[in-house]
Amino acid sequence: MPTELTAADRLLDEPMFFDPFRPFLGPAFGRSSIPTETYLRLMFLQDRYRYSSKTRCAEGSDSLGWLRFSRIQLGERAPHPSTPMEFTRRCGSPTVGALSGPKPL
Repeated sequence: MPTELTAADRLLDEPMFFDPFRPFLGPAFGRSSIPTETYLRLMFLQDRYRYSSKTRCAEGSDSLGWLRFSRIQLGERAPHPSTPMEFTRRCGSPTVGALSGPKPL
């Protein structure tokens, strides 16, 4: 795994990144379609490399480093682009946007 992703991987294990999503993972909403840790890492890759959801999923399925970083088991494919998009819709853009802070103009 590239050095940059190794550092981000350790950082994304911190509970503070999971806390905003806890209200959306309760029994009233059912279970998440993908693990929150996988979602957070996929969104990190998408934001870091400025990929669309579709491109991120295609690139992620072909990169062993990205699969490992995203906690996707060897032999599995990255989720369909609609899966993280549904997770974002369910939790709300403000919840997801708060993780990365304000965007530069």
